Amino acid sequence: TYSLLPGLACLVRIADHEVLIERRDTLGEIGLELTCESAAAPVVFNAIEAAGTGESELAERARLRPAGWHACNIARIESGTPLYFLDFDENTLPHETGVLRDRVSFTKGCYLGQEVVARMEARGQAKQRLVGLRIDRPGGPDAPLPIAGAEIFAEPDATPGQAKPIGRVTSSTLSPMLGMASIGLAMVR
Repeated sequence: TYSLLPGLACLVRIADHEVLIERRDTLGEIGLELTCESAAAPVVFNAIEAAGTGESELAERARLRPAGWHACNIARIESGTPLYFLDFDENTLPHETGVLRDRVSFTKGCYLGQEVVARMEARGQAKQRLVGLRIDRPGGPDAPLPIAGAEIFAEPDATPGQAKPIGRVTSSTLSPMLGMASIGLAMVR
């Protein structure tokens, strides 16, 4: 039995295959990412699925079930976890992403971009920030969700073209945990 702390990893054998397990709690719950050779993936998956069902010790302690990208993406947005290349990119500064404390060390030696990061930390201000949204859709619950890149305005009744946007949607979904409310992440000034 292992207790793997967030940000740590261990090497194990599952179904006679070497598997790297990394603790990444990106979906609002304890999460484990498994990495193995691609040929071993189906065997490892089946072994885990079999161990997590029936009357095994693992099945008594944890509920395991497969989930696809759609379910994981909903949970990720519900937990407010941004994803690189969806919610921010290489042009976004760490202070703007919401992952600064998890991904940047202020005690480590020199690294590329350190001066900019240290300056922003000292000033305590970023020009934009990734935030969570609860989205009111004027067309009601059947109206389409805003797509990535949709502009956000400070005044919801502003006429497009007359008001200046304050940001843009980066991810959106319907949240089962919030009664199918429309939620999302957005980069705003």
